[in-house]
Amino acid sequence: MNFGAWQGILAALRIPYITVTPRQWQKALLDAGTGETKARSLNMARRLFPEVEMRFKADDGKADALHLARWAQREYQMKGAA
Repeated sequence: MNFGAWQGILAALRIPYITVTPRQWQKALLDAGTGETKARSLNMARRLFPEVEMRFKADDGKADALHLARWAQREYQMKGAA
């Protein structure tokens, strides 16, 4: 429901956006390995962002948000260089 509202706001303001699947950003950013993707995401975020408090397993959403921001920054930089 919120996603649709944001899409409507962005469309009304003519702000371009893209959507990315979890598989896309996880493949591009997460360390290859075995184990649960959420645990790998959380562990990597703890290493990359030690200043962000992520003490609990429930902080996996925070970790994913940080990785999505990294992915967007990387995509923006790659498109800007092209």
